[in-house]
Amino acid sequence: MKTVQVLALVAAVAMLSGSAMAVTLFEKTPSYTHGVGALYSDTRPGTGQLYGSSFSLSTDAMVTGLTWMGVHTGNMSNVGSFNLEIWSNGTDAGGYNRPDTKLADSAVALADANMTHSGQSIFGLPVYSFSADLGAPLALSAGETYWVSIYGNSSAGMFAWLIAQSDGYGGATYSTQGGQGPAWWSLSTATTFSVLGSETAAIPEPATACALALAVAGLGRYFRRRTA
Repeated sequence: MKTVQVLALVAAVAMLSGSAMAVTLFEKTPSYTHGVGALYSDTRPGTGQLYGSSFSLSTDAMVTGLTWMGVHTGNMSNVGSFNLEIWSNGTDAGGYNRPDTKLADSAVALADANMTHSGQSIFGLPVYSFSADLGAPLALSAGETYWVSIYGNSSAGMFAWLIAQSDGYGGATYSTQGGQGPAWWSLSTATTFSVLGSETAAIPEPATACALALAVAGLGRYFRRRTA
């Protein structure tokens, strides 16, 4: 097989296999000037509220993961795990949007949360970035409002989800401990996170998957002949 043909096959495999790679579908950028973040996004008794932020996608998509940022009033190693939740949207008696039905709930151990130091600090507390996959891909529709709620499960101290920069897209809420779900209250400050996944149109259809298989098979035959 000629070099040009090999390169064409390699390019085809790269293009087809990369078409469904996770991309950032929605993003809330961080603010380092709003105190220590959303106090307190943690399940320890007496730590206050749990928080949620709304988002909307510009295209139908399969959501596969989330990123978030935060600080800890003690030590981040005290966080045994995080809960990552995605909710549908509803309205309360006053007509305000709020989380309605839980669509996804993933427990992620700290060791699996890809924690990295952001290089920033708030009031002497180091700010960390996290990312994790959901337990299973979640299909979401374009133009609909959804909610993300992320909280830590700490043995000591408290995890605080970092406040996001104001970007004109409102939609934040909090809930008292033990009242999460039916007792959400409106809030003006959203939190830092991003939604990861693949646009539905980018997920290989059967014909595309077949083309990918043929390209891989072609490369396999070529390299077998080369080593024979």
